[in-house]
Amino acid sequence: MPDHVQSDLDPAAFEVLNHRLLSIVEEMGIQYMRCSGSNVLITGNDAASAIMLPDGGLVAVGPYIVTQGNVLPLIVDSTLRLTVPSVGINDGDIFICNDPYLGAIHAPDFATVAPVFHEGELVAWVGASGHQLDTGGTDPGGFSIKAVDIHQEGLRMPPIKLVDAGKVREDVLAWIINQVRDPLVGLDVKGQIASLNSGRQRMLELIETWGIAALKSVMHQSIAYAGTKLGQRLTQLPDGVWREVQHIDHDGHRPDIYQIVCTMTKTGSRLTFDFTGSSPNARGLINCTYAGLQAAVLSSVYINLCWDIPWNRGVRDCLDIVSEKGTVNNCAYPAPCAMATISAVIVTID
Repeated sequence: MPDHVQSDLDPAAFEVLNHRLLSIVEEMGIQYMRCSGSNVLITGNDAASAIMLPDGGLVAVGPYIVTQGNVLPLIVDSTLRLTVPSVGINDGDIFICNDPYLGAIHAPDFATVAPVFHEGELVAWVGASGHQLDTGGTDPGGFSIKAVDIHQEGLRMPPIKLVDAGKVREDVLAWIINQVRDPLVGLDVKGQIASLNSGRQRMLELIETWGIAALKSVMHQSIAYAGTKLGQRLTQLPDGVWREVQHIDHDGHRPDIYQIVCTMTKTGSRLTFDFTGSSPNARGLINCTYAGLQAAVLSSVYINLCWDIPWNRGVRDCLDIVSEKGTVNNCAYPAPCAMATISAVIVTID
């Protein structure tokens, strides 16, 4: 835990505040889905919500599609790196991004993130992500079997300011709607704005009630607790090496066989996932970027080892991921990846 963060929350206060964060991210998801007219969200909950540290470290994730929740820290990282000073990151801003090479799993997953400021200090981020009904591109729906590079898969946004100091940038929203076939995408994006406004308001209410020191403490303590708890659990398991190979049997162009190789090594309190030996990225849309690879690894660890541990950066801190760039589950630009979620990502999770 950073030296400037107080660590004097007693166990009862920690539990109350940690569960408050979980209730905030769940409410964010509910707000999003009630505002969106998309049947993908209403019937499939194909969305995510999260609270993150100022540097993007995951603190709490909502009970929705966890792979999308896992990429929101990468969206924050890209926003912090790529937002130029003339644009700035200010109170009331919201940024939108769907670039798989900057954090999204595939282009249909539009992600929005918003900074939370308290007395001029950036104290947290809130984020929401959701699968869109269309992204433009060659074919309706965001999936084109014919695609051979990501530019044919439709709209691909780097982090762009969608809301500026609390005011929606109608030019940016109109640009997004103009690029897609289904106007419900516009309503869905507005649902994300509502979600983030709700999350930011609840975070500020928490600060007002408990104080900024308590918020900082619970966020860092939750991450530290998750890392300690998972590390202890791993030490109770036998050291060893396990290997699994699974396959994808078509890339949309040829019936070639692509393999994903995972060699997992458990040593003491650490797990290493080594994907050396996986096939080179495909010509078609079955690939995933590093964002999808990391999301897949985290999701599988959460489910199998963290049933009573917070799903946050503390878990990631116990893991090492080894992967060669340019492979089917860590593809190199400009490889297409629209079907990542049900191809390279799901096979990696398996």
